[in-house]
Amino acid sequence: MDISSKIKIAGVKPLNLPTPEHALPLLTAEIEDGDDRLWMKLTDTVYSRPLAIFTSTGGWIEFFKSTTSGFMNRHRHDTPVMVYGISGSWGYLEHEWIASPGSFLYEPVGESHTFVVYSNEGMKGLAHMFGPITFIDENGKDLANVGALDVLDKYKNHCAEVGLGAEYAESLIR
Repeated sequence: MDISSKIKIAGVKPLNLPTPEHALPLLTAEIEDGDDRLWMKLTDTVYSRPLAIFTSTGGWIEFFKSTTSGFMNRHRHDTPVMVYGISGSWGYLEHEWIASPGSFLYEPVGESHTFVVYSNEGMKGLAHMFGPITFIDENGKDLANVGALDVLDKYKNHCAEVGLGAEYAESLIR
């Protein structure tokens, strides 16, 4: 849509204010943009697409997806997490609710849960991680702790391997 169409719909003209000198650029993303290289493989059926990586606070925002039903992982967070369901159905074995497209989830600090995808076609979601995620085993023992710097390093390697260049991942730093 061109600017004149936007102005006609809005009924006002755009602001003509300078962006502050050190401000970061606007960040936009479409979950279905046709470039599969943006998706980093985590397991045989689970993928992540970081959208913003907050190296100063340890959090990140990502699209994530599973390509099939079944067990995704067990984990807990030491900081809050917000998740928005885009497609498919999923939930935690420890809770009765089942998320579906349009569902919102706020995960409190410290709760441990078993993430399961219920729909055969998998699921997609948008997550805002405020800090690291700790993957755990069936007894609650820590297996791995993944934070923003880990996500950045893994995504830089992924982007370099698929031809996007490590600079693409670095452009997500906020």
